[in-house]
Amino acid sequence: MNFSCVHSTNSVLLFAHRSLTASPSALSTIVSPEGCTGRHTHRWGLNQQSCVSISAGHVCAESRPAVFAIQRRRLHRNAQFEECVSALNEARCRRSLQANAALYERDTHRWAAVLVCLCVSRGDPALLFTLRSAQLKGRHKGDVSFAGGKKDSSDRTVVDTALREAAEELGIHIPEEEVWGVLKPLRDKSGMMIAPVIANIGPLEALSFQPNPSEVVEIFTLTLEHLCEPRNRGYTHFRTGERYGYTLPVFLSPKHRVWGLTAVALDQALKLIVPPEQMLERRVIQQQQRDAS
Repeated sequence: MNFSCVHSTNSVLLFAHRSLTASPSALSTIVSPEGCTGRHTHRWGLNQQSCVSISAGHVCAESRPAVFAIQRRRLHRNAQFEECVSALNEARCRRSLQANAALYERDTHRWAAVLVCLCVSRGDPALLFTLRSAQLKGRHKGDVSFAGGKKDSSDRTVVDTALREAAEELGIHIPEEEVWGVLKPLRDKSGMMIAPVIANIGPLEALSFQPNPSEVVEIFTLTLEHLCEPRNRGYTHFRTGERYGYTLPVFLSPKHRVWGLTAVALDQALKLIVPPEQMLERRVIQQQQRDAS
């Protein structure tokens, strides 16, 4: 007797499959205009103690002990980041962000806002990103970004701006009570002030995205585990003229690169969302692993 599990995908909501025979990827494509008609099947045979993965006609086998080892490591890593979406951590983050409210009481004529969406993708705490259309005008076309845009006359606050833009770009309506607060503002080259709004939108399986194709090419997630891995991040050095220069963080993934002001907002968000003691513990473990190797 075999146990089998089939994962199917469609053009509206696409949760990318992780092959058991490959190293798990932190990149989860959620919406893709091209769609996907593939089907992935896993079959366990009780007699042969193995797992067969069938994907688009390609068959791979993995021994049961190796698969269980992968699952054990995955559960351990998940436990490290589950605290980030806990009620206790939410309360801590809300308290930390309260002081920033006064920064947004001044004139907001030249303000914009982005929505930094904390979520859970297939059991993994993650952050949600969009790939902007190359057909858009401006410097940021084709870039990875958070949903967002300029403040509208109908917006009372920068939170209103972020939630409205998310509805327009992603097709999802996020209740204001899901917003944890706003990070300190960022300034772009034009002098526009950007307000990074933090919200927890919960499990992605409960949401139905309807992206605006004129603005968004793709919606995807990167797990907190991936984003906190030192090898997946670096820095870009910019120089203007002979004397002035600055450095911005950059985050790498198998498919996309997060850089510019989006990377700055992401860096600030991670410093808030991931508890400091957890980051310290992770660095110690990574150093021990390097010393052992």
